[in-house]
Amino acid sequence: RDAEGWNRQKELLEQRRAAVDTYCRHNYGVIESFTVQRR
Repeated sequence: RDAEGWNRQKELLEQRRAAVDTYCRHNYGVIESFTVQRR
């Protein structure tokens, strides 16, 4: 039931996906640059 409710809210899902993508990409870049420097 909960999943069906979430799946009906397409606009909200897109906003959440975009936020997660932005957050994860930013953190990946920070972590990657740190680990590359340590090699």
